[in-house]
Amino acid sequence: MTRKKSKLHLFKAITQYGIHIWAILLIANAALAFAFHFSTQASPKTHSIITDVNDAQPSEAPTPTPHGQLIDLTFTVPGIGSGGGTLQPKRLKRNVTVYLYSSDVNSMNNTVKPLYTIKSTVNYDNDSNSPLYTTFANHALDLGVNVKDGNYQMAFRTDESLRTVIKDTPNAVGGQILPVAKDGQLLALPVETVLMGDTVPTKVGDNVIDIADYNAFINCFGERNSTNFCNQNNYGDYDDNGVINGVDYNILLRTFQALLQQGQVIPQISVIPTRPQRVSRLSNLNTPTPNAPTAINKAPLAKPTPVVAKSTQSAGNVLAGILFFFFLIIVGMIGFLYLKNENFRNKIKAIIHLSPTGTPAEPQTEETPAEASAETPAANQPTEEAPVTPEEQTPEAAATPDAGTAEEQSPEDIAASTEIPIPTKDAHPPADTPTPDGTIDKSCYVKKRLADDAKTGFWLTLTDDNGAMEAHYTTKDVADGFAHVKGVMKEADGKKFLEVSELTPEG
Repeated sequence: MTRKKSKLHLFKAITQYGIHIWAILLIANAALAFAFHFSTQASPKTHSIITDVNDAQPSEAPTPTPHGQLIDLTFTVPGIGSGGGTLQPKRLKRNVTVYLYSSDVNSMNNTVKPLYTIKSTVNYDNDSNSPLYTTFANHALDLGVNVKDGNYQMAFRTDESLRTVIKDTPNAVGGQILPVAKDGQLLALPVETVLMGDTVPTKVGDNVIDIADYNAFINCFGERNSTNFCNQNNYGDYDDNGVINGVDYNILLRTFQALLQQGQVIPQISVIPTRPQRVSRLSNLNTPTPNAPTAINKAPLAKPTPVVAKSTQSAGNVLAGILFFFFLIIVGMIGFLYLKNENFRNKIKAIIHLSPTGTPAEPQTEETPAEASAETPAANQPTEEAPVTPEEQTPEAAATPDAGTAEEQSPEDIAASTEIPIPTKDAHPPADTPTPDGTIDKSCYVKKRLADDAKTGFWLTLTDDNGAMEAHYTTKDVADGFAHVKGVMKEADGKKFLEVSELTPEG
């Protein structure tokens, strides 16, 4: 019997809290179990990688890729860049070919063959915040492991350009002698400007701009660029904007001018392309001459290291599971209190704009005409008014004769009698009176207008009860609003204004 009573008491203790609290506890425990399972199972695509190079095992360290001499190559293309050129060329990636000559040959002679020819690419720098904005660059161009260590002369070309020889000075006869060594230090080359126009033969050129290059340019000039011959290759779009026009013709002429200054022979031009008036559009382009060489950077290359950030997905999974668990507990407790606690339920209803007591507010009934007539005196019934003594009577009331009742007055008379009188000019307060030293001190509304011609201050409009006046304030900026102003009156160019010396915003 005692055991039965004990079991009955335990059953009552378990069930007296209601089914809701046990449902909440069941859901919370399920969420906790899910969070634990989710946090301990790492994604199959996530791998923890050692972040300390010293702790890395030899088998895990990546094998460094052998490379030859790395060079930092940067150059500009006429017609592409600031000064009226194209800022967004069609080709953001260009081909580039590097030539290595022996140190004891004339690298300017086309009959001299290079010892090594290395082909690579360069990318266009379209970052307006970069110091090399609108240039083409490859900051780690690999000459390859097949190049023997030694001293070489170096030249390069890109699409539609002549070869540019790296020189000590722009007027030097031969190229600069540059050291080349496998896995050596980065060799930074000076920023060069290429000469455009070598389009025939296509892709590779022959390092000569002759009559064949010029005729190809003429045959693709203007509307002729849509022919099949021109669509297959680029025969003159030097600024890379998609059309061949007077701008490209101007670039070609400046290439001829640079070649003449170098003592080279240029083709005899007998045909001028149509619409040459567009040539003046690029009159501000500088003659493309090689830039002065800069110092070679001897900074050693950084060795590749197997340093990779460690995966943090497991820690994130644990935190997400814990937060989800507490969220379910909070939601469950709010729901339980809403169902079981009447005061809490009334507060929730009050928050969502229901009656504070939890019951709908009683609607307000409209007054019937009878009730309105019982409580409000009729409009046509006279009301008793206190007599007005002559002392209390205003001048307007004394000067205005009795107009009779509302029925006897016209709508115009009623509107006129209810208008607010507008003060005349005589009602304005007296104008600003300067102090003995000529200073005007007042509070007004300040409106900024525009900067003065000297860019040293702003013209303002000051408005108060006396009206508006012009003012000038020497400062970097002025905010519109009420302010306390001090200054003296001045006159310049037939215009009077207040020269503000102090301006203190109010509020």
